[in-house]
Amino acid sequence: MKPVATSSDIQEKNTHPLISEAALSDAIKKMSGASAPLKIEERKDGFIVNGTPYVDAEGKIKSYAFDVINGDITYLVEQSKNKQSAKYIKAGSSDEAIEIASGTRENGIWSIVTTSGKKLSGEIFSPMPRGVLLGRESAVVRYTPGQGTKTSALPEGYALAPLQHGNVGATGYVLLEVASASEKKDSASGLLDSVKNLGAIFGINEKSDYALFNLDTRNIYPLNISSNGKNIHTYSQCYQKKLGINVCDQMFSFESLYSKTGKNMTHYYWLADWQKTNKGPVLVAMEGGGKATAINLSTGKKVLAYERTLGISTFDSKVNPDGSMSLRTGWIADMKDIPDVSAFISEQPELLIKTAEK
Repeated sequence: MKPVATSSDIQEKNTHPLISEAALSDAIKKMSGASAPLKIEERKDGFIVNGTPYVDAEGKIKSYAFDVINGDITYLVEQSKNKQSAKYIKAGSSDEAIEIASGTRENGIWSIVTTSGKKLSGEIFSPMPRGVLLGRESAVVRYTPGQGTKTSALPEGYALAPLQHGNVGATGYVLLEVASASEKKDSASGLLDSVKNLGAIFGINEKSDYALFNLDTRNIYPLNISSNGKNIHTYSQCYQKKLGINVCDQMFSFESLYSKTGKNMTHYYWLADWQKTNKGPVLVAMEGGGKATAINLSTGKKVLAYERTLGISTFDSKVNPDGSMSLRTGWIADMKDIPDVSAFISEQPELLIKTAEK
């Protein structure tokens, strides 16, 4: 892959000369790419397309979104602590990536300028397969090159989750977080929340801190996923009080997608994935810590994929080169592989599902 820069239509990136939405869309359509089938995988800096790693010369790729069916990829590259740019590239292309927007953050707010000159702002700046997503307290703004912006109001009591694992652009669905889940709690409410979280893990009660929401139809699917799992804990100033018992004077808690041993599998990001497939949009989720579910987002049918009262250790989903979505889930020696989630949903009995109109 060539050192990533802007398209030849955009010249001298630092001054950001404007081009029309039509010209930007045309440049994207003309970009060459690899023929199907496509296999797109994650890596710590960038991503891998059919075995070839993609990185960016300007900085670390912080996040990306892709559509394995048509090869669209948009990623955010970090140029400095509070400056990122969004770039588009076709999967497998050796062409230079096209910068579609750039943003700077000040006091927690992203100020975004698209290459066509549109100005956007929000607390959350996230990529879609072809475009970017901006989240504010009560609204979401989607920008697609060649189509412009589209704003959608969020349902009362919810905020956009900062990290979106699924394909927002192709499905129209975003992950929401209950607004109170991100607020600071006092010790009493924190203890109650921990008890509820423990109950949710073992199926005693539900703690639906997240929901999947369609920005166009406004359908909402509450998910039994707790916000407590976002944080990992580190301990310091520890000493042995008695044999087998250590006491630590300090504990630090912080949100992280990864722990020392790998993925932080209690973080909401890994527990819900929704994608456009060759048979329509589907969602897979690990709810309550011990139940893997799957939903056909076109029909609303929800089925049970796997259940274990004491928890699930593996929950990995991906879109296959043929456009189907697969899921591998289970516990150590008791693993279940579902090669085609859409087909699996059609074959299984339906679960009771909570849906609502907002």
